[in-house]
Amino acid sequence: MPLQFRALGIPHIKAKVKEPYFEEYGEAISRFIKEDGIKGIVTGDISFIDSFNGNWIDDVCKGLSVDVIKPL
Repeated sequence: MPLQFRALGIPHIKAKVKEPYFEEYGEAISRFIKEDGIKGIVTGDISFIDSFNGNWIDDVCKGLSVDVIKPL
């Protein structure tokens, strides 16, 4: 992945998260928005629970003004 980001000329920023994951991801993404000015995240998460629960990363990012890109 670092080589893909380098080839695209965009930064590859990462965060280590621990439990509780939902909150940790939300805090990390909020920090990236504020400190790095990100406008979107790309994730390989394809876990779709059902039509009621959806995909958890979408829920994490609700209200954060960031696009969630799930190419898989």
